[in-house]
Amino acid sequence: MDGVQQVKAELSGKTTVVFNPNKVTVEKLKQTIEDIGYKVKE
Repeated sequence: MDGVQQVKAELSGKTTVVFNPNKVTVEKLKQTIEDIGYKVKE
């Protein structure tokens, strides 16, 4: 996804996303993650 610089997924289920807020919004990231079948926790 344009604007996402790094994604780190851990076995515990925690995932960290580093992104450029000038290219993608938090809401767009959440929607994309949910669209592919995952749940988003904050």
